[in-house]
Amino acid sequence: MENLSFTTFLKLCLLPSTQAKTSEIQKLVNGVGGYDFYKRLKLAAREVAQGKTDPQEILDQLNNITRQAEREHNISVATQFRDWWVSLGPNAAAYDDRPSSIFKRPGMPFGIKLAPEICYIENGKDKVTYLWATATPALTKQGAGMGIVMLNETLKKNRYSDHEFSIFDLRRNRILGSECVSNTTRTNLAGDLAQISAIWQQISG
Repeated sequence: MENLSFTTFLKLCLLPSTQAKTSEIQKLVNGVGGYDFYKRLKLAAREVAQGKTDPQEILDQLNNITRQAEREHNISVATQFRDWWVSLGPNAAAYDDRPSSIFKRPGMPFGIKLAPEICYIENGKDKVTYLWATATPALTKQGAGMGIVMLNETLKKNRYSDHEFSIFDLRRNRILGSECVSNTTRTNLAGDLAQISAIWQQISG
């Protein structure tokens, strides 16, 4: 695996111990895991925001997922997204494009794919929002802050330089943005990048 998804990397950062990180990285190196239970939800959410799919239809689509747990979790977070987007009303309109890039620093044995789902204008302000649907580990403000730093560092170099980046935690129904970036965020991110890279290189040989 050459690149990790944004969600997968943040999940590794949020794991409570080196042992837990090592176990998950072992699975990733061996090509096991990394399955996104919420891929269909995120694609459907984009269509809803762009006006291509009726808000209720997103729930009907997800109701066809075969696995019960996956279906129930997707419907729960889809409802949160639908209610949020509808609440913005005429003040928001989504763009068709989707920001996409790879975050990578020297010494990293992998890249991190950054592809936030929703790019939109709200009350005259251009915004980009990544959808977080994972229940465990829970997204913390520190974790979100590291994600915001990554998005800003990578995507603000191009045509999204004047956009405001955020993460919508669908599990807790909250928008996390630049306020989550503290004086220690960049140091914490550098530490996690170094630790995860070292474990990765050790396992992969």
